[in-house]
Amino acid sequence: MSEAAGSELDAVYGGLPAGTHPTIHALLPVMTTAGRDSRAYADWKLNVVIDGLLRHRRPS
Repeated sequence: MSEAAGSELDAVYGGLPAGTHPTIHALLPVMTTAGRDSRAYADWKLNVVIDGLLRHRRPS
């Protein structure tokens, strides 16, 4: 994941309201880059989001 894409994810996380996304809001400090520039960390963040979405799919 590029640095720009990682920054975009950070902006999305930061824009989520705490009332409807309390877990993401609580974990925001560890989910944003906060000085971490590694590609592995950015990839991990994306995988967390994708895994979460896949686990919470609506039944067909």
